[in-house]
Amino acid sequence: MRTIIPDLESRGAFTPDELAMMQVIYMSVCAERSVGPDDKPTREAIARTILKEVERGNWDVAAITAAARGAGKPVA
Repeated sequence: MRTIIPDLESRGAFTPDELAMMQVIYMSVCAERSVGPDDKPTREAIARTILKEVERGNWDVAAITAAARGAGKPVA
């Protein structure tokens, strides 16, 4: 997630624990969805969805994970 949003730490808006939580969700969702390291659009969509949820004040791990699972998927 830090490679997708490089200024995430320098913003100073999140504690190390919060950054770690977002990173774990990001890595888990990418692994669960088998998102390859070269699939930058999907990885970016997942990272930005996680960040958006957190910036809205949502710290519910299950809810953030559910939102991230749907990020970047084609609309049917």
